[in-house]
Amino acid sequence: IITVHVQLVFHMTNMTRTEPMVSVEMPLGKTVYNVLELAKLKNPCYTATYVKLAWGRSVTSLCGVKKRPMLGYYWLIRVNGRRARYGVDGLRPKDGYVITFKYKKITF
Repeated sequence: IITVHVQLVFHMTNMTRTEPMVSVEMPLGKTVYNVLELAKLKNPCYTATYVKLAWGRSVTSLCGVKKRPMLGYYWLIRVNGRRARYGVDGLRPKDGYVITFKYKKITF
């Protein structure tokens, strides 16, 4: 059994907000999708919606805040402060990892 910490951070034009961190326990080998499923039981703000793509789920909303591609706002995943290389289905955290979902505007 491992402990994983998850946090939501909202960076919008007129507001920055951080939802209190939630810690969950789960078996090693589970994914960040499982982390969110457990976290929402402790804080409903961690409830996510997804779209299923060929490579797995893509987060479309967290805490009722939807990604807005036309305006450049997306949910980004960070692991221990670094950009994640995988999405919620491919990312398998280890004990003590901090997973941050950051809602922010990005430009390409």
